[in-house]
Amino acid sequence: MSLLQTLKDAAEKLMKQMAPIDPRQFEDPVAMQTAWTPAKSGGASFGTHRLVEVDSTRFVMKKSLWSFLFGGLFLAVGIGVFIGGIVKSFWPMMLFGTVFAAVGGWVAYPTSLVFDGNTRQVAHRKGPISFSAIHAIQLLKEYVRGDKKSYWSYELNLVMKDGQRVNIVDHGNLPLIQKEAKTLQQLIGCKVWDGTVG
Repeated sequence: MSLLQTLKDAAEKLMKQMAPIDPRQFEDPVAMQTAWTPAKSGGASFGTHRLVEVDSTRFVMKKSLWSFLFGGLFLAVGIGVFIGGIVKSFWPMMLFGTVFAAVGGWVAYPTSLVFDGNTRQVAHRKGPISFSAIHAIQLLKEYVRGDKKSYWSYELNLVMKDGQRVNIVDHGNLPLIQKEAKTLQQLIGCKVWDGTVG
């Protein structure tokens, strides 16, 4: 196979993967009134969160070790640059260090979402969500173009009965996010619309 044909095949495969999702495939009227573009743009190339089983009726979505390491690196570099700016009395360096440290602190800060089968609620940062209000779990993919590399990021959203969405996670580990969607499906008792396949 020639290089030109290989490039052509790769381009065709990418175009097919980036094609818009047809919600009719899910045969559900709520899917037709639900948005099928990312609820949260961007994402990460690695698994930023993982679903941890506390017991058979309670699961917690926590930041992964990679998130803490990645955020910790940004935080350490930011603090180092900030101190260097103080030593040299150079305020742009101090400002840059502050921004870097703030991003690192935000990424590393331990947050979690609780899916409680006893109370039948999701303890979300925007307020509790009743399992009875959740119609489906939506999985989406987004091709993220970066300066040095591009990658796929995958999104897990809760879809309410009126088609509104609540984003839960957005990261680069597709097998993990699909597995966790099935776990949450069983706990909540809802559908899974997987827009990452095909």
